Amino acid sequence: MPFITIQENLEIFYILHEKNEQAKTIVLVHGAGCNHLSMLYIFNYIKKKWGNFFNIIIFDLPFHYKSTYTKNTNAIYTMNKKISINFYSSVLYELLEKLHLISNNNIIMVGHSMGVQISLRYASLFAESINKIMLIAGCDNVHIKDSFILSLHNNYDRTIKLFLKDAYSNEIYYDKVKFKNAIDDINRTHYKIVINDFAAVKSFNKSDKDIDFAELNKKNIYFNILYSEQDKIINQDCILALKNKLSFAKLNLIEKKSHIEIIFGSRKLNNFIDEFLEQ
Repeated sequence: MPFITIQENLEIFYILHEKNEQAKTIVLVHGAGCNHLSMLYIFNYIKKKWGNFFNIIIFDLPFHYKSTYTKNTNAIYTMNKKISINFYSSVLYELLEKLHLISNNNIIMVGHSMGVQISLRYASLFAESINKIMLIAGCDNVHIKDSFILSLHNNYDRTIKLFLKDAYSNEIYYDKVKFKNAIDDINRTHYKIVINDFAAVKSFNKSDKDIDFAELNKKNIYFNILYSEQDKIINQDCILALKNKLSFAKLNLIEKKSHIEIIFGSRKLNNFIDEFLEQ
């Protein structure tokens, strides 16, 4: 399996479909506590239909699932000091740079949940490399209660199950096998990293300093925002407010999909991806 080493012996796991250095690169960014498997459906769909035109990459964010330190037995302590949306965005830039995938106006980003914030921060830091961005089931300013973070610290297993109950549909929740798979998936990442992910999401863009919307609009970056009315995690008012902050944004509704299942595949998702890539 491919890894690339960056920053203090940090190994990042990635899967890359490479067309050529001149092709635009589609970057798929997963959400809090998730990993590259979350974006695998979208990766495979794009690869099958659009693989002759684009480079496509999925990866595990630092300290998630397969991405870890090479030689650091005290990694968890170090991790807790690093976790932030800004850190993730900077690491992503270094990953793409080391793989020689960055050039002017050639990055097409697709972010889900926390990946939306990472995509927005990345675009604010490295706008010249961005071509366009798809934002799925996420928002810049997500309201997370202090009590939720505290509950994760005090009783992680119970709290994360309650979160997953809301993040998935009732069909998944009441299917013991499927819900166990959902729990097993989030447990691929150390629980302290999952907690810190939620804390990073909570603190991001609370003072409107993390995203330079004026610069993004000045660069004419196109955004395609996908959301579902059945999403119990992301507030629709936040999504509508985000859309209004972006001069070149389109809002698309995928009905009857939970926060996580929205990226697991549907005809409507496929159509929106096609429309976005053709834009």
